[in-house]
Amino acid sequence: MIRRLAPVVVLALAGAACGHSSATPAQRELSMTTDRLGSVRSGVLAMTLLATPESSTTRGEGFEISGPFSVATQRGTLPIANIVYTRIAGSTRETARFTSNGRQAFVTTAGRTSPVPRGQLQGLFATGKRSAGPGGLEGLHLDKWMRSPRLSDGGHVDGTAVDKLTGNVDPVAAINDLVTLATDVDGSVQDAPRRLEGADAARVRRAVHDATAEVRVGKQDHLLRRLQLAIHFALADNNSLRQVLRSFTGAVLRFDLTVDKPNQRVPAPTTGEESGGSKSSPGA
Repeated sequence: MIRRLAPVVVLALAGAACGHSSATPAQRELSMTTDRLGSVRSGVLAMTLLATPESSTTRGEGFEISGPFSVATQRGTLPIANIVYTRIAGSTRETARFTSNGRQAFVTTAGRTSPVPRGQLQGLFATGKRSAGPGGLEGLHLDKWMRSPRLSDGGHVDGTAVDKLTGNVDPVAAINDLVTLATDVDGSVQDAPRRLEGADAARVRRAVHDATAEVRVGKQDHLLRRLQLAIHFALADNNSLRQVLRSFTGAVLRFDLTVDKPNQRVPAPTTGEESGGSKSSPGA
């Protein structure tokens, strides 16, 4: 699992600028935001991917990730990170903490903290190139998710003026990105879904009642601050859908992402002294 945290911690991947002259203002804003996902070098991350029953917004199957990060820039150094990963299975929560001070990395599970062997940190060390590792938020192709986005004033997030983009979503495009992200975060999940293609993609499209997203981005810097995605399934027989979506199966598939304080300084944790990592269920 620790190696799979790397794509979440390491967000320094180049976003190639491209032309959007014929697009609407909302489409241009969404494209610029997508292009700049790789420009988020540090911040405080909160991410939840959860498939839930209709009657619940908290219990289901999925994961949560939270904590500060800062991408490594000096060759041979590690990122700064204090990331908590929680795997969710119904009412059970299993957590682990990954910490790095730029020189060493540790993982804490079940109250025990251990150093991460150097061999398991490949891809996290800065190489002097702009791209510092595989995967990450640059794999979220937001401009391909949202159909005919609508642009409006989004008020303020974390003291920053933001624009709000809303619209219907292509569920297959969104789910395929989330499949890649979930696999990167924790490739050990045995019930991870596969990418949707052909008949599987058609089956999912027929099962979707509605799919919408709301994105809030900085007015000036076009950096993503918040993303909320909800895909509601209308298929009565979830057994058929589960053959395709597996752990993503539920009445609602939700993905929430917040990046606070993007590109602001993140202090290094006192690596190895943090506590965390537990497994709990009702009555525990």
